[in-house]
Amino acid sequence: MQNFKARLKETVDWCGRRFSMSDLAGSLRSEVLRPSLNIVTAVDREQTRQAVWDLIGLRSKLLENETTSVPSGLGYRGTYLLNGRLLAHFPSISLSHGLSVPETGGFIDEDEVPPWDTWVYFVDDFLISWVPGNLESALKSAIDCNPEESLCWLSDVSHGFVDDVRREGLL
Repeated sequence: MQNFKARLKETVDWCGRRFSMSDLAGSLRSEVLRPSLNIVTAVDREQTRQAVWDLIGLRSKLLENETTSVPSGLGYRGTYLLNGRLLAHFPSISLSHGLSVPETGGFIDEDEVPPWDTWVYFVDDFLISWVPGNLESALKSAIDCNPEESLCWLSDVSHGFVDDVRREGLL
């Protein structure tokens, strides 16, 4: 769980420095972190897992070189952002219909994938990402219009790892 907490803190730090309400489609899709493959069209889960972990590792290294901290006023509780929510994405079942794009202003892309800068962790067959709190309503609409249920709040996932996250008070 310590690894998850560290990755969550890094994600929030990274996104807090880059997020812009005026650029929902692009502000959290840093070119430097662009994944090596499309996680929805990847043929095998191991490739998807590796692409996600490569991105997370690169972000961690890049953050080591940044000297400024996340802007104040974003609502921290301890070291974790209070003003945000964790989203689960199941890339292998996404229909890539793009229904979430208009609901989220492009925050969720045409493959129903959250921006890669927000990726926190990959467990079994799902990606955990962080959503800024001011987008919670838009993401709720995206979840509601997602017929294959490739997107849902992490709190709605039944999984042992999620139970651990819940016990840590992170949901």
